[in-house]
Amino acid sequence: MIRKCVTICFILLIFNISALNVSACSSFAIYADKTFYGMNWDYNPDVDAYFSISSEGDTKVFTLNALEGFQPVGVNTKGMFAARLTLYPEEEFYINEDGSDTIDMFDLFRKALDSSEEVGQIVDYLQNKRITYSAEKFHNMIADKSGNAIIVEVGKEGNEIIRNKENFAVMTNFSNSLSKDVKYTDVSGIGSDRYYLAYDYLLKHRDKFNIENGFELLNNIVCLGTYQTRCSMLFDPTLNEVYIAVEMNFDKIWKISLKNETIETYKGFAKALKLPVEGLCLSDLKKLSDKDNETLDKYNDKHAKNAELKMKSSPNTAEKSSLIVKPIKQETVKQEKEIENEANNKKPSKAIKIGKNMVGKVDVEQSNLSFKHIILVILSSVTLGLIIALIFVRRYHK
Repeated sequence: MIRKCVTICFILLIFNISALNVSACSSFAIYADKTFYGMNWDYNPDVDAYFSISSEGDTKVFTLNALEGFQPVGVNTKGMFAARLTLYPEEEFYINEDGSDTIDMFDLFRKALDSSEEVGQIVDYLQNKRITYSAEKFHNMIADKSGNAIIVEVGKEGNEIIRNKENFAVMTNFSNSLSKDVKYTDVSGIGSDRYYLAYDYLLKHRDKFNIENGFELLNNIVCLGTYQTRCSMLFDPTLNEVYIAVEMNFDKIWKISLKNETIETYKGFAKALKLPVEGLCLSDLKKLSDKDNETLDKYNDKHAKNAELKMKSSPNTAEKSSLIVKPIKQETVKQEKEIENEANNKKPSKAIKIGKNMVGKVDVEQSNLSFKHIILVILSSVTLGLIIALIFVRRYHK
């Protein structure tokens, strides 16, 4: 009995420690009878985010923006998709970042969205550029609507560009370049479980794929830990639309139109509603989803009757939802670059060598520890200590 208790406590302790400081996210691209991109944004539940649609020349760019000044995903009206996911283990090696022959992951993310419409343009551009890390360690998925998807990572000897071998691509949080010759059933590392589920699902639905398939897949790979799935997004690059489920509520789906710069109810709502996208937060959508009839009736009176006017209005003059507590300035790119510049001035952490690969230690300072997990770790440790003490006492008396 005591041995069983000790085993359970050890497992509980290890589980809770491992759940404390791991951020996640998952993304995919699928080229079946229709083309879709998908993304689960997994993040600290205490941090809000907002949606924005900006214009770069004749191209419109949609991004999700965390209020901490971070853009994890975006798509443009040319059909280009870009996602940035945390990378574990973090490769650590010195790269000369002086001069014009380097580009960091965030600038590459923005280049794909702001001035590109084909993956080939990014590949050609990187022939004369060395990719470097941003403030934290990320790898990027970049995809176009013509069937081309790449995963880009900072390599030790040079840029690592992994092309899709199938008519789909999947990226989570382990290094795709270090696993490019490994079967999807045998990959390991942070996010390998989500990678396996996504890859296997896409294999089975590689010929026909629709919106329902997309959200079924995203639901299969949600995260429930400290960094939980905050927003699940499915992108249709042909129609320039984004479908969204908030806080793992897959019964209520929203639809964003890049052309009209509006968001509207799509599935699971008793009442229809259309709003301007500008400044709308995840917390706003959650409130509207949770308080269906009462809230939608209220905002229908205020917004839906003027939907045509709103669609013709510029983002600066369109009426905003009164759910928004305060206005949000569209300065995310500038804020993130400032954060990255400050972080890049810090002394890099020392690298440790494991096998043939140079990898770095995961920086626990980037993690946000939840109070409940800390309590669980303390309780597990105390329980384990009491059981061990009991074992020694019993042996001593014998």
